[in-house]
Amino acid sequence: NPAAPGGLPISQAAVANGTHFYWGHVPVSTPGGLYRLCWCSNPVAPAANCSRPSDFRTDAGTLHLVGPWPGLQGRTCVAGQPCAFDDFTGTYLDSGDHIMVMDTCADPHDFGLPSVVHRFSDSGLSMDATSDGAAFAWHIEDGASTTSAGGIYRMCWCANGFDCHDSGHFFVDAGTLAVIGPRPLYQHRTCVSGQVCLTADILGQNLGDGDLVMVLDTCGLFTAPLRFVNAGMSDRMTLDGSHAHWGGYDDCDEPWNFDCRGVR
Repeated sequence: NPAAPGGLPISQAAVANGTHFYWGHVPVSTPGGLYRLCWCSNPVAPAANCSRPSDFRTDAGTLHLVGPWPGLQGRTCVAGQPCAFDDFTGTYLDSGDHIMVMDTCADPHDFGLPSVVHRFSDSGLSMDATSDGAAFAWHIEDGASTTSAGGIYRMCWCANGFDCHDSGHFFVDAGTLAVIGPRPLYQHRTCVSGQVCLTADILGQNLGDGDLVMVLDTCGLFTAPLRFVNAGMSDRMTLDGSHAHWGGYDDCDEPWNFDCRGVR
């Protein structure tokens, strides 16, 4: 049997003397592209039943389906930094299209609103696409578009000219957005005053050697604790970004290890 595109089923029976075709109320989430309109005559059993792709042998023309193509593109952003990318591809994309970053794109059979990604600017909703729908960016708040947990999220797409303001309107899964960063958030570690500080086994998405950790009272505000070595800034992280170290050696053999002020 020839293959039918996923998410685009056989039409309902034609009306208006066979001139109008309709695919029901379920939104189409098929990747954008040019597809063939394959026709089958009004079925009269058993001569024709028009229920399988192989029954549709007559090429009636082309269906231009606006949307991202290929269906599963991949992009990367970094937690704590601006998020933007270009070279997004598809069929008849347009400036003003939107992407919403979500755990799972909306389900047309579920009338509830899918959950959004916490700590992503504007709840994960991009600004209007530019460059004829090829470039997307997210609002920057305090220097970053996202401080969400690292992970693999879905890029859910909605076309310009339609209602694209809440998560329930983003049915089209355009691929993955990998957010590089710690996962989960709020991983707790302990150090001892007067000793070298080392944190191990920090988990996350695509962490790497050379990442940094800074000890602050409030992240994003320069409120480093007094007398913390290197003003709270760690050495460059090691072991694929899982180990952070704040200088020195962890021992009790030298007098300065017993300085009650914590000064090195």
